[in-house]
Amino acid sequence: MPINVLVVAPYPGLANLVREMERELTPFKITLHQADLKESLSIIEEYDRDGVQFDYIVSRGGTANLLRKHVDTPVINIDISGYDILRILTLLKNYNTKIGMVGFKNIINSFETVASVIQLDMRYHIIEKEEDVEGTLKELAKEGIRIVVGDAITVRLAVGIGMQGVLITSGRESVLETFEKIKMMNNEINMFRSKNTLYEQLLNRMHKGICLMEEDGTLVYKNTAFTKVIELSVKTGDDLFKHLPFLHTIVEELDANSPLKFQLAITQFDDVLSFNTGRIRSYDGEPLIYIEVSNEKNTEERGITCTYSSDFMDTVPYYLLENTAFQNGYQVVEPQLKDKKPVVLIGELGTGKRMFVHSLYERNEAAIRAGGIMEIALSRPEIASFNRLLELLKKIPVHTFVHIKGLQMTTPSQQRKLSEIIQQIESQLFLSFSGGPEYELQKDPLIDRYLADELTGLTIFFPPLRDQSESLEQAINTFILYYNEKSGKQIVGMQAQALEKLKEHAWERNFIELREIIKELVHQTEGQFIEEVEHCLQARTAGNKTISLDQPLAQMENDIIKIVLEQENGNQTRTASRLGITRSTLWRKLNQ
Repeated sequence: MPINVLVVAPYPGLANLVREMERELTPFKITLHQADLKESLSIIEEYDRDGVQFDYIVSRGGTANLLRKHVDTPVINIDISGYDILRILTLLKNYNTKIGMVGFKNIINSFETVASVIQLDMRYHIIEKEEDVEGTLKELAKEGIRIVVGDAITVRLAVGIGMQGVLITSGRESVLETFEKIKMMNNEINMFRSKNTLYEQLLNRMHKGICLMEEDGTLVYKNTAFTKVIELSVKTGDDLFKHLPFLHTIVEELDANSPLKFQLAITQFDDVLSFNTGRIRSYDGEPLIYIEVSNEKNTEERGITCTYSSDFMDTVPYYLLENTAFQNGYQVVEPQLKDKKPVVLIGELGTGKRMFVHSLYERNEAAIRAGGIMEIALSRPEIASFNRLLELLKKIPVHTFVHIKGLQMTTPSQQRKLSEIIQQIESQLFLSFSGGPEYELQKDPLIDRYLADELTGLTIFFPPLRDQSESLEQAINTFILYYNEKSGKQIVGMQAQALEKLKEHAWERNFIELREIIKELVHQTEGQFIEEVEHCLQARTAGNKTISLDQPLAQMENDIIKIVLEQENGNQTRTASRLGITRSTLWRKLNQ
């Protein structure tokens, strides 16, 4: 394929020379114009209007400099060779008069060196910008200089004030050298393009979403998976901060070398996207932020994970909105929201504390207009990460709902620090604690008494599912409807015998366990009714297996891991997720 080149010749002689050489300039397709300065810009604008593009533009001197400022296409300058300089100076040596030269430093230096060799006396005037040419020529005229050497602009202005201009022309050698330079440059560009295409193909085959953005949030690059994973329609040049405001915080934490981890919740049922971020340098040295997004939930053993809720998240299921605990909670909390008092949520794992916060947010117009939901999960955090969290809490906007879980897995000193800054937190704070109906925060040995004193007031208890038999059937039907939509099934209900089996189940993980079981049942059922549930319930329990308490703790832990691994059909990823550990930790424990 020929290299498409536009040649803009500032003077007629150069245009004629390129026209004569066109046949020997291969593999180039040359479009030739003779134009100077503003004329050259008009030519470029006309081609732009017609949608004509060139691989390179060739010109010389001031015209090349002007074009370079107004186009993105590479502009290649026809340099002045030693032959060009020697030809001009040999001609000027025959003149018996004062000769001056006006030009930029690099041109002047080249002429000055050759002129000294052939013993030609000239007056040199270096200019910093083209606007200085006319004033410099007038000064030379006052000194009695009548002949001036320069480029096309200098010659034209010299003639205008009554001086003789000698144009620095380019010969065949300079033109050939310019096109050889383009050929080499084009080969290198094609090589890099080939590499970039290869890398882009590899990135587009990845399941993780990857993007690059500038410091101000401008999207520079995204792979195919990015828009699929995050379900966001964006294109290069868009402002990612506008589409995903929480990225502001992630970037700020990146600047602070923060140990906090960030996720984005995409459904009410704990489906999340994990974010991994960092900085790299672009080819021109500018800093870029990379963002890696995956569907893998963070399962590290310890630390702090901050989970934002996406704007496109589904609403809280209707049956929960009618739940007695939720209704009582609305009556207690909503009148107090304007005072920003911390709200304590007590209940076993999976009793709906998280979804209560979401439903309350959906009912709060001020929060929806200006805030968001941020869930913070604590798991034996290090001192540095907890201190960073405290700084973050003080900066979260006023209309944000902040839900903190896992305070029972922090140290008394960390809890004491939290109690000291609670009054500085402007957002609405919710704090979840694991416990049954008899649980009292002030009596919990894992909670610092100063923190407990700060949290007296608004408390809501969420009863376990086994104590809500009247709402169990409604919850089952809600999850059937939800997973029908996800899987394309048309299940209309559950047989009475199967329903009774579910009502007899202990539901140790409450709605979480119920949701997992209904999801599996919907997936396995081919007819319109769910008829058999016992096999699914047995797979979720240890069955007849028991764990002996008359053995070392390490052996008990090993037995638990084996039971869960068996329930997950040997899937180590799901096993690690259920146990709240990483896959590497699971592998290590299995091989001890």
